[in-house]
Amino acid sequence: KIGFGSRRLGTAMIPSFEISLGAPILHGLVTIGKFDGKHPSLACATGSDNILIHSPHLHDIDTKQEVRQFSVNRRISAITSGPWSLNSVETTNS
Repeated sequence: KIGFGSRRLGTAMIPSFEISLGAPILHGLVTIGKFDGKHPSLACATGSDNILIHSPHLHDIDTKQEVRQFSVNRRISAITSGPWSLNSVETTNS
């Protein structure tokens, strides 16, 4: 589970909400990207050498699938996101 929007209660951090991705996420190996060019999605590395992409805006209409899993088959030590080129950066606010 991943908690978002934390707030302090005494000395403990209390998450505003949590999502369950169905796999343990490696510490520090999480990023957010607009993989469709428009909607933000969460990308996370798992301990089983996979990348999970949580895209709540782009679920499959038939299966309602919001989480996709990609097998890398290599140890993941870093993860980042960004545009392929300056021409692919969205220039309008939508």
